[in-house]
Amino acid sequence: MNRWAAILLPVLSCAPLLAADVVTARSGEPVDFIYIDSDHNGYVSRVEGRSVSALENQFDLADTNRDGLLDREEYVGLGNARASC
Repeated sequence: MNRWAAILLPVLSCAPLLAADVVTARSGEPVDFIYIDSDHNGYVSRVEGRSVSALENQFDLADTNRDGLLDREEYVGLGNARASC
């Protein structure tokens, strides 16, 4: 493994999100739950989660009840889990 990758990977995997109720888009801008929940049913599906790379990469971690959907509590939990690294 590249020496820098070995050093940076653990640091980057625990990089905190900007706020507890948002994930960060590639642009670095925070994305609130209501904007990802495009059908406004109160859940973010895996398909909706693909619109934000940080969420797409961490969807399974955030989906604590393993129902394939994220409710607001699970979404916020992902932010809190990453912020506490």
